[in-house]
Amino acid sequence: RLEIMKLSIGMIVKNEERYLRRCLDAIRPILEQVDSELIIADTGSTDSTVDIAREFTEQVFFFEWCNDFSAARNWTLERARGEWFMSLDADEIFEDVSELISFFNSGEYKKYNSATYVIRSSNKEDLSTYSDFDALRLGLIGKDTRYTGRIHETMPYYEPTKKLGSTAIHYGYISE
Repeated sequence: RLEIMKLSIGMIVKNEERYLRRCLDAIRPILEQVDSELIIADTGSTDSTVDIAREFTEQVFFFEWCNDFSAARNWTLERARGEWFMSLDADEIFEDVSELISFFNSGEYKKYNSATYVIRSSNKEDLSTYSDFDALRLGLIGKDTRYTGRIHETMPYYEPTKKLGSTAIHYGYISE
């Protein structure tokens, strides 16, 4: 890998114009305040997704979709220059990223091998009902770090794990 930085954020996108700008605006403070990068794999968007993505990073690549989320995640992971990798979906919008920024900039991340943040899923636009879960989405990148599982892909994470309170609202289940 080339120069090492603290964090690589990887995303897989396809026709995500509805939420992508809000998603990327929410993580912009991470990209501005933490030694980090954003890597986006587009799998065939026909809307303005790629144009929006290019407003936030030069690292927007085309990945030919093969019905395997792990293959796409691993493709972004292979391009990562960070010590840590964070996966994010385009329909997940952080409320506040200050704790994530502090985790990296304070050096606290060096005490851990992985970290969770809260995903809040709702099927209502007003979020009147929702469920929260701690998603293991951040981890130290090692030589054997690979995503597995074609759907609901997972990355191996190793203890100790930091439980961050940062919350990303997941809009993917909201019906029209």
